[in-house]
Amino acid sequence: MAKKIKPDRSEFMELLIKEFGEELVDDFIEKEESIEDIKALSVIKTGSISLDVSLGKGGIPRGRITTIYGPESSAKTTLCLSVAKNAIAQGIKVLYVDQENSCDYSYIAEIVGTVDPKMFTLVQPETAEQTLMTCEAGINSGEYGLIVLDSVGALSPEKEKDDPFDKGSVGQTPRLMSKFLRRNAYAIRNGNIAFLIVNQVRSVIGAYVPTLEMPGGMALRHFSSVVIFMNRSELIKYGEEVVGATSRYTIKKSKIGKPFKSWSFPLLYGIGIATERDTIEFAKHLGIISPRGSFLYFEGEGLGQGLAKAEEYLKEHPEVLAKIEEACYTMNGNVKPEEVDERSEEIGEVVTD
Repeated sequence: MAKKIKPDRSEFMELLIKEFGEELVDDFIEKEESIEDIKALSVIKTGSISLDVSLGKGGIPRGRITTIYGPESSAKTTLCLSVAKNAIAQGIKVLYVDQENSCDYSYIAEIVGTVDPKMFTLVQPETAEQTLMTCEAGINSGEYGLIVLDSVGALSPEKEKDDPFDKGSVGQTPRLMSKFLRRNAYAIRNGNIAFLIVNQVRSVIGAYVPTLEMPGGMALRHFSSVVIFMNRSELIKYGEEVVGATSRYTIKKSKIGKPFKSWSFPLLYGIGIATERDTIEFAKHLGIISPRGSFLYFEGEGLGQGLAKAEEYLKEHPEVLAKIEEACYTMNGNVKPEEVDERSEEIGEVVTD
């Protein structure tokens, strides 16, 4: 355990803490470690090594708001369930608020595995108000480390439900979302909650060039620490049978790493993210895995002839898969998320008495 220290504070900081509480102020402590080491950001893995590395910290950040948006069939929900799977593996409880009312436990079980009701809660509200109140209750409960709102584009305010179809309802959802984010941004940070928002896209009417924009207002972009755009790229076939698809992502905004990184990861129907295939393709892109003819090699060791054989090899040798993943992080100058979590626990909290 690192030695706990009491930082020297100014009179102004002491006054703030006395008036509003300890959580209000973050102290910049003079230690041998850097500020990044002291305030190491805890994350939840996405299940895709390429996306984890591209995000810069190894996954979806906790204590922050992350928005994922894109057209239909771009793997937004699948990615969220993959994050939920990894959260549960870390002992983090998950609240999944399905405003679209399109999820069921059989589909969730395909991605997450056996669903433990003590660790995974699925709620399917009717109106936008019910959805946002459910999310707020989950935030304030202190039980959940990951909350998923799927999706903003499906939010239907009560007034919209009561009005006739021919009556407009412009601006209702953005106002609700803006108020919700203002009310809960502090609680999300203070509770170390990964708040994951899924959004759809809409065509911008009257634009000179066809443009897709996400609904819900500008507050979503401002409050989000990470914004990820997703789109389906190409189909995956074994012979003539379509078994999956490739989903391409672009990090549109990032406060935890460098933005505008773009790559893709493979999805297999009924399974989710194909971890071994994703690792192989990303490592080839980085030059960590080298092809020689039809054979693939890592550090001089043969992985097999062709992608399918290399996938089988990595499934049978998880220690080799872990080495390749570590090399991907090292190549990009990132720290693996397990190392970040250990460092956070090692440093502990600052003594203030």
